[in-house]
Amino acid sequence: MLIRCDFITNPASGDVQSESPWVKVGSDYLVVGIVAGAGAPSHLRIVDDSGEPSLWPMAMFTVIDGQLPPEWEAHGRAGALVIEPREFLSADYWERYWDGGKEERRLFHEFVESAIATRERGEVDIAATRDELVLLASSLNEALEAVEDWEFDTRLGGSPDEARALRSKIKNLLRETRKPD
Repeated sequence: MLIRCDFITNPASGDVQSESPWVKVGSDYLVVGIVAGAGAPSHLRIVDDSGEPSLWPMAMFTVIDGQLPPEWEAHGRAGALVIEPREFLSADYWERYWDGGKEERRLFHEFVESAIATRERGEVDIAATRDELVLLASSLNEALEAVEDWEFDTRLGGSPDEARALRSKIKNLLRETRKPD
């Protein structure tokens, strides 16, 4: 999930302020958690300008890309709904992180590096059933059979080699996720 800062509120007073050492108006931030409390404003845990996680009111931001990775989970914690990566689910994860927990810091930085690399590659996560993946692989196969190479890009928006590579990825995924008989 990616957001853009529209304005800055002081975390203690809630007053709008012109600047902060952690976020800048107009800058984009990676979201690493969402905290929605009953009767309280919702907050986003972001990777701030220092490279550390910090909580900010959701109202400060505009969503640029609202896609949540499939490995994120929702759970209740202290009267709030928390949505975050599985790695951060334990009730005391953030306390251990801020106490200098090496494993927690390693998990956080691995997650951030992976999320940034995924964005830079232009990858997106999709949820699909096995049947839908079979349909997609079959459709690619039919397109490869029916459309001449010279017109493939014009009609389908990619090369035959790209279609074959995607079909191969889907077939490998189907093999890896096959349930044993």
